[in-house]
Amino acid sequence: MGLLGVPRQGAGGKRLPLSPQGKEQPSLPRRLFWFIALWAGGVATIGIISYILRLWLAPHH
Repeated sequence: MGLLGVPRQGAGGKRLPLSPQGKEQPSLPRRLFWFIALWAGGVATIGIISYILRLWLAPHH
């Protein structure tokens, strides 16, 4: 019996791969670039949200 083309019982010990087999991992500078870009994006998002909350909650002068 198969669900979505994946058999429910197969050979033991085999798992579905999460990434294509035989593909090389990106270089260290490329991975660091993406890490820093995603980190900076997260920090910027938190900054924008906190600024909007500050404008909303601050008393009006």
